[in-house]
Amino acid sequence: MQTDMRQEQTLQLLRDKKYDELQARMDGFLTEYLAGHLTDEELSLEFHAFYRWGPSLTPLFQEWVNEFPKSYAANHGMAIHLSSVAWRQRGDRFANETSEEQLRQFDKKIRDSQSWAMRAIGLFKKPILSYELLLDNAIAIPEARPYADRILKDSIRIERDNVIVRYAYVRMLAPKWGGSREELEDFVKRSAHSGLPSDRLDSVAYKVRIEIAEDYWRRKQYGRAIEQYEGASKLCRLNEPWLEISQIQIEQANYSDALAAAESAMKMVPDSPQGRKLKARALHGLGRHAEAFELLVKLAPQGDPVVLTLLGEYYAAGQGGAKRDLEEARRLFMVAARSGNQRALWYLKKMDGDS
Repeated sequence: MQTDMRQEQTLQLLRDKKYDELQARMDGFLTEYLAGHLTDEELSLEFHAFYRWGPSLTPLFQEWVNEFPKSYAANHGMAIHLSSVAWRQRGDRFANETSEEQLRQFDKKIRDSQSWAMRAIGLFKKPILSYELLLDNAIAIPEARPYADRILKDSIRIERDNVIVRYAYVRMLAPKWGGSREELEDFVKRSAHSGLPSDRLDSVAYKVRIEIAEDYWRRKQYGRAIEQYEGASKLCRLNEPWLEISQIQIEQANYSDALAAAESAMKMVPDSPQGRKLKARALHGLGRHAEAFELLVKLAPQGDPVVLTLLGEYYAAGQGGAKRDLEEARRLFMVAARSGNQRALWYLKKMDGDS
């Protein structure tokens, strides 16, 4: 939460065009990193403030660069921003489901981002963030991929135990981007990371397990996916693997296991909206409607379409302690449908047909 607040403070300086303050703020983080007071991960999180896709922000980044043309922070901030714009414009569908114009715009923006990242490298003593972004962008630039090993080596040369560039390399090796599970397994061997402390190697191994699990999940090999997520949970105490396991179990209608996984996730992050949502869905599947309804009411203000749809079902049926209220049910379905929730759309059509 503190990181999110700092990122928002950083972004507000950009929006307010307070470029002097913004420059001083980001230079401060870079100085702390050089002094060893910030890790590469912590520095990366501070600069994640610029992962905002709104095209209206682009002129602000340009003004910042114009005022501070030799600023690593400004040039790299522009590179990050353009990458986020590129991925947002492309969308998350497969290439054969994406328009030619979207792909053309994506290619242009991702290459622009790459150019800004290359420019930034020469402006700072340890441009670890630029190496991270170069590998992230290389996923989508075929001619850049052959240079991935060199980029990784350069990053290790300037910071032997960095993990953020290793994470980016793991993402590039993911099967969905043309890599393979075998390459991922080879990369996580200790011999590939001489001198890397055990805790940092575990964090890289965690990323590998997550990527392999996602590949198994996409291939509908659910048992193997769960095994990989369970392996990841033993490497790093994070709630992500348990959230994913709960989601898989819900898809398989294994609601008892889904509930157990959601509760494991919530032990780590008790106020996790995703954990509570999955718990509510598992309770619903188990027929424990009063408990599910209570959780959904608390989650509704956040506007999650799945939550709103399920809550609408309770009002439509008058179940789980909810008083039957078709008007409220319709309102919830309409809000969820605006986000493209197909189940909410189905309920609206059914209600219209019944009226």
